[in-house]
Amino acid sequence: MISSEDVRRIRDVIAPYDKGPVLSLYANLDPSKPENSDKAYLLRAKQTLKAMGVQEPYAKKALECLDHALPFKKTRAMFVADELFAYFDFQVDLPIVDLSHGRLEARVGNPYAMPILLALDEYKRYGVIVLSQERWRFLEVNMMEIEETQEAFLTINREDWRRYTEAKPSSMIGRAGRGGSGKDLFDRRMLMWLIRFYKQAATLLERTIQEKGVERLILMGTHEDIALFESYLPKGLQQRVIFHATSLSNLEATPGEILHAIREEIVSIESKEKAALLEKIREEGVWGFGQTLEALQEGRIYLLAVPWKFSKDVFVCKDSRLTLPSLELAERSCPGDILKEDFNNIVVELAQSYGAGLEFFQGEQGESLIKEFGGLAGLKRW
Repeated sequence: MISSEDVRRIRDVIAPYDKGPVLSLYANLDPSKPENSDKAYLLRAKQTLKAMGVQEPYAKKALECLDHALPFKKTRAMFVADELFAYFDFQVDLPIVDLSHGRLEARVGNPYAMPILLALDEYKRYGVIVLSQERWRFLEVNMMEIEETQEAFLTINREDWRRYTEAKPSSMIGRAGRGGSGKDLFDRRMLMWLIRFYKQAATLLERTIQEKGVERLILMGTHEDIALFESYLPKGLQQRVIFHATSLSNLEATPGEILHAIREEIVSIESKEKAALLEKIREEGVWGFGQTLEALQEGRIYLLAVPWKFSKDVFVCKDSRLTLPSLELAERSCPGDILKEDFNNIVVELAQSYGAGLEFFQGEQGESLIKEFGGLAGLKRW
């Protein structure tokens, strides 16, 4: 899984790197793909880099990296320069690069980190809290990978843990209300200790969530354990809880087994969110490639909806940077030279130039955006 340190390095070191040309290379290395059998991607990469005239030291380092023992991941992104070498593996596809059927994306010049930066914004970070009377576990899910954070609740004493999580606060509250006996006094003390215990756990969780940049929470456990734990969470964390998952029979389930249990629900939630956004565009937005492109450049779009992968030629007036959907329109509108560009290559720059956010759609919603909405749509400021 890409770590918070990796994210910092990509944003602060790789993306702004300006000490010379950088070879940026994206490749699909999924060993389950027939086109990748016997490391066929190595030959394709060698041919591509040779055709591009990439300097031998850069090409050699890149090919050695591709030849290295690989994890079972879908995509490898690599950056090679005189004073820079880094690579990152992902279990998902990345936006605006098409690596299907063995294609590679290779560029020399400024670092091409945009596909990764867009994916970091697109994929939400989930925190999964697994609750039981034996122990609590915190796991992070991002880009359909999962990793356990062992130290999240490490400072909680295991004996206190067992004693307090086995307690039944509702029954203690009822007995404490009758007052008078030594047992009632003990129950009141136990309840106060229990409250302090859960508040301590919530503080530890909040710290971990901030460190990890987690946006959404999933609580896994029995109904009773979840209800009790959630009731002690700060309101801000309660609002991040998106669903409750049933306990697994194996309390020592591996991270992979936990991801398998919640993956379908995550996909369903995100799919519904995208469908709702398309419905909102249908009701009050603008769509159609030409119409949306025009509205964007008039400053009327605040959110641009783009297919995950959508290769389409557009024509750019060299002097004014006006972008048009056809050569005919460009010839009528451009006083000077006209540049042909792949829309994928300029969509980020376009959106940023006109102050619009980007929302990418893949799967069923991506197909709908292409077929029903003409490949581009947006929500209007006015």
